[in-house]
Amino acid sequence: MKSGMNGAVAAHGQQVLAIVLGFGQGARLFPLTAERAKAALPFIGQYRLIDLALSQCLNAGLRRIYVLTQFNSLSLNRHVMRTYRFGRFSESAEFVEIIAAEQTPESQQWYRSPTDAIRRAWRHFELWPARHILILPGDYVGWIALQEVLAFHVGMEADLTLVVVAADETVARTRGVVKIAGARGDSPQPSDWRILWYQEEPREDALRDLRLLSDGAPYLVATGIYLFRRDVLAALLEQATGPFDFGLELLPLAVARYRVYAYWHRGYWEDVSTISAYYDAHMRMLDVEPPLSIYDPNAPLYTRPRYLPPAKIHESEIVDSLIADGSLVRGARVQRSILGLRSRVERGAHLDGVIAFGAEFFPSPEEERRDRALGLPPVGIGEGALIRRAILDRNVRIGARARIVNEAGLQHADGPNYHIREGIVIVPKNAVILEGQVI
Repeated sequence: MKSGMNGAVAAHGQQVLAIVLGFGQGARLFPLTAERAKAALPFIGQYRLIDLALSQCLNAGLRRIYVLTQFNSLSLNRHVMRTYRFGRFSESAEFVEIIAAEQTPESQQWYRSPTDAIRRAWRHFELWPARHILILPGDYVGWIALQEVLAFHVGMEADLTLVVVAADETVARTRGVVKIAGARGDSPQPSDWRILWYQEEPREDALRDLRLLSDGAPYLVATGIYLFRRDVLAALLEQATGPFDFGLELLPLAVARYRVYAYWHRGYWEDVSTISAYYDAHMRMLDVEPPLSIYDPNAPLYTRPRYLPPAKIHESEIVDSLIADGSLVRGARVQRSILGLRSRVERGAHLDGVIAFGAEFFPSPEEERRDRALGLPPVGIGEGALIRRAILDRNVRIGARARIVNEAGLQHADGPNYHIREGIVIVPKNAVILEGQVI
């Protein structure tokens, strides 16, 4: 790269407009996405998935950010508006602003793809004279130093930079795969990172030609993070004819006509598009050395301040777990589990491999008396309950001595107050598991 890059990156950072795509439905994450967008899903107890993308933008000095929303957008819009508000005396050019899908004289439809969303929202982006446009999903788990991506992009004089990660064949079949010029040695040349070919969800015969390395992750796949020169993106949107996803039309067209490079992210990145991927990403955060650090003072993970009391643990055994603010655990055993905001676990309960989203409120004494009169268990996890390998959505009521263990070993099932996906039991929002019930 060219000399003086640090200064160049700082200067170019002021010319970047970031666009976070938060309108994904996340159908494979049902029932967790029955009432919320995928980007609004909780992450390790007190964050949301979109906090990762927005925090990375802010930590890279990118402070002009649009969030595009559409599906089940209420909770996502509310979270973004309440969390990412700069002070009234900050520069007017600094913002995190939501652009919801809207009807216009030109189009009466919902967003049909990222390409369609960017094209239809372009009139809003024209308000800012950004030289570069960063597009990133709001629903992945990982941490990417976006300032380094910008340095790479500027240094290569790229028209488009794709952030890629190494992946095995199973992942490569489901994502866009790139073929680059070289980058096999320890000190690759800049020209090695030029993308020669891009293929979305390649077939087996095409995968053989895209293999880069000889280890268990021999392919470079796109993460959905793209850094465009603004004029190039505008030209591509004019040249692309359909409402297709980026990978089906826009990116192959860019590779054929422009200078497109791959930035190889060697750190952690995970596409959490399925229940098992979402669950496993959380379980990895409970390791002694998790793949994603949330304790780095130089790269804070932001979320909405809630001013809750600290978690209270009384006569309990807690092993390798995360417990969010406002929680109360009394006489229970919690092992490799994550308890979200305002979680309540009563005496004798045993949790193993559980993700509990917590509750949206503290019940008042009057509400608790009303629930008892109606025969409802309190919000939270009752006495003597046994729960293994499960996800409990917000405000669930687990009765005393209930057993949520997937006793039949099912991979897929639906019940009146539960679902099983990939062997993981999911209790949906506001559901009630009665005293002694077995799942």
